Amino acid sequence: MNTQELQQAFLHSGFKYLKVELEAQVEPVDYGGSCEYCNQGRDDCADCEGTGEDDERPEAECLSCSSRGYFDCPECSGGYSESDWNEYCDDFATRFREGLNEIDQHFRFLKIYHDSSVDTECTFTLRVDYLDELPKIVQVFKQTCLEFGSCMTENAGLHITLLEGYRYPRTRKLNQAKLARYKTQVSKLLLGLVYLGSEGEHTRGFGFRDMRISARDKYSAVFTHNDTCLEYRLFDTCYNEPEHILKYLALIVKTLKYYTADPQKAIGLHEGVDDQTSDRLLKKHGQNCYRALTVVYGTRQGRRRLFQELFYLVDARSRRILADIAKLHPCLMSPELFSIIKQY
Repeated sequence: MNTQELQQAFLHSGFKYLKVELEAQVEPVDYGGSCEYCNQGRDDCADCEGTGEDDERPEAECLSCSSRGYFDCPECSGGYSESDWNEYCDDFATRFREGLNEIDQHFRFLKIYHDSSVDTECTFTLRVDYLDELPKIVQVFKQTCLEFGSCMTENAGLHITLLEGYRYPRTRKLNQAKLARYKTQVSKLLLGLVYLGSEGEHTRGFGFRDMRISARDKYSAVFTHNDTCLEYRLFDTCYNEPEHILKYLALIVKTLKYYTADPQKAIGLHEGVDDQTSDRLLKKHGQNCYRALTVVYGTRQGRRRLFQELFYLVDARSRRILADIAKLHPCLMSPELFSIIKQY
């Protein structure tokens, strides 16, 4: 789908705005060290005086600090005080806006802040009319991260929220009949959505995106915020290929047909996926670690279910290709075949 088709699809569904959250672990240099309680985020262990050894037993490990010689300071985060983070976020926002070269004029909201899962998060809201600018925004975010430090994504995700209006959080609920139909049908496609929304041949852990659609549990694959919007929390970051964010939007549009479609339109799978069923289908060990898709979808049942879901998420040409691959028994697929499927 081109950007104009994406815009029309969102507007047809009643969603005029997108709220996007970009995350990264930057570990900014040239900040920190101002905490009055410690030295660069560390308190020396009083029992071993910072040596990591037991004074009474030469060469034995200090049991108090597990031979580290220090404890993490409880007053700051890795040597960064609250004022350090505020200064860093302000500087990041300034540099980020400069890199966008006036694209930021289309933002209805922008905030750079320190998050609990990663140290840098950028949240912005814009009308769907400007979604063609999203790859540039993703690219500039990565560049800005690298200017301040690193751009690590081990614990980071990319969240896309569909809003009927630009204000957030919202109080007006979505159409309940449409939303009920959406939840019933799209819960049958969560494995396929995670697969197609993954980064290359790997995907991050499931600690912040349980396999369910929920109105109250934030850490769900799709979170509806008390049924006021649709937040897709299942995508991996795409900083190496910023254009992929448009593919993610196209994937979202495929799910919206179950929000706006005729009530009789349904997915021919017997049950939706939830935490209990996904535990049987996926290997989700290592909640916050990147793992190969061939490992995550390593069960026979999971691979068979993935194939079934993909047929509802890809176009007609790709379905023909999948049909040919399916003849090779998807439950026994090799990593090479998984790579071929990922292209579609």
